[in-house]
Amino acid sequence: MALITCKECGKEKVSDQADACPSCGFSFRYERHLEERKEDREDRQAEAARKGGCTLLGAILGAAWATISHWMEWPFIPWL
Repeated sequence: MALITCKECGKEKVSDQADACPSCGFSFRYERHLEERKEDREDRQAEAARKGGCTLLGAILGAAWATISHWMEWPFIPWL
């Protein structure tokens, strides 16, 4: 158990396990909920960015493969 300071009234030595500040009634539960949502959103954004990068890489490699295979068919270039 850690002791924190209330962000609303500034009272020190409030348990981090408390649902609300005993002095002003500020809801720590809601604050924790907002932090969890923010972390979830950041995780989803990172996942989307990673998937987007893989998709872009696949498109570039596919275009390069199509271009090279086209060059190999017509006109025939013996040194390739």
